[in-house]
Amino acid sequence: MALPSGGPPGWASAPETLWLFTFSRPRPSTS
Repeated sequence: MALPSGGPPGWASAPETLWLFTFSRPRPSTS
């Protein structure tokens, strides 16, 4: 899973966490 900011794996900023949560809610399988 690639993050928009390109941070290290398992690391996410506040906006990134909300972004991932928003995408993980309607469609948990985004891989």
